[in-house]
Amino acid sequence: AVNATKTRIRDLKRQLAKAADMPANMRNTKERELAACEHELAIAQGEQIKQKMIPKYHMVRFFERQKATRILRKAERKLKENTDTEQQTELKEAKHIAEVDLNYTLFYPLIRPYVSLYSTKKDEEGTSKGITRLGGDKIMWELVEKKMRDGTMDALRNGLEYREGVALPQEGVDEAPKPKADKATKKDQQKKHVQKPQGSKDPDEEMGEESDDGFFE
Repeated sequence: AVNATKTRIRDLKRQLAKAADMPANMRNTKERELAACEHELAIAQGEQIKQKMIPKYHMVRFFERQKATRILRKAERKLKENTDTEQQTELKEAKHIAEVDLNYTLFYPLIRPYVSLYSTKKDEEGTSKGITRLGGDKIMWELVEKKMRDGTMDALRNGLEYREGVALPQEGVDEAPKPKADKATKKDQQKKHVQKPQGSKDPDEEMGEESDDGFFE
C-alpha cells in the first residue's frame, strides 16, 4: 500500500508540473488527491516507525514502569504516614513528580525513541548501587504533565505527530515542579491521574505478558 501511494504521488506531481495549461477544476481535483495521498503516506510511514519502536524499547519501558510504580507507592506511603505539616508540601511535590514519571513510562509516544528516566549505578564488581534519576526528555516530561491535566494521554502515546525530528509542542506547557537529575533516594516520585490506555493493551504488554515477580524481588 505504501509503494502504491508513493507511485501515485509521483504521478500526480509529474502531471501537475507538466500540464501548465490544465483546466483549473482538474488541477484542483489533482491537488486535493495529492494532498490526500501525502497524508495517507505520512500515516502509513508513521505506523511503520511505531511498529519498529515498540519492540526496540519494550524492555527499557517495562523496567522503568516497574521502577516508577515502586517509587510512586513509596511516595504515597510517606505522604500518608507523615504528620508533619511542614513536610507536606515537599512530600506532595515528590508524589506529583512520581505520578508524572509513571505516566511518562506509560504514555511516552510509541513513535519516538524512548529517553530513559533512570540510570542504575554499579560498583567495580558490577553490583547495583542504586538508581539515579536522570529525568528523561525534559520537554516530553512537561508535555506528559500537561496531558495529565487535559486527559489526553492516549492521544500522546499513539500520536504520529511526535515522531523523531519533529519539534515537540511547548505552548501551553505550564511552569510546574521540574524534575531534577538527582538520586532516586528522592525516589519518592510518581502518579496523578495515572491513566491506563483505554480500549487497548499497554504496548509493552503486547510484546509479552511478563509478571513483575519475574524481574523484581
